[in-house]
Amino acid sequence: MEEKNTNVVVPTMNVKIINQNGKPAIEIRKVINDLDAMKAIITCAYRDESMVFLPNFNNKALSINRLLDLGLIVKDSNSGEYHFLY
Repeated sequence: MEEKNTNVVVPTMNVKIINQNGKPAIEIRKVINDLDAMKAIITCAYRDESMVFLPNFNNKALSINRLLDLGLIVKDSNSGEYHFLY
């Protein structure tokens, strides 16, 4: 019987707003060199298990402005909250 992977690794993943082939897109990248994290990720990949990644923006204000410029979100003038337009 195979041992279940009980290690919880939640690496952060940098999210970059880009324009690819004329369409808005996001790019998610991370280089991981921590051996324990690598082992957990490879084990999940090998066993077809899911894994949680925590997305984050390096510069949240710049990313929100990029989303606004691309027309993906709009700011509600009454509540100040952002909403997706799709």
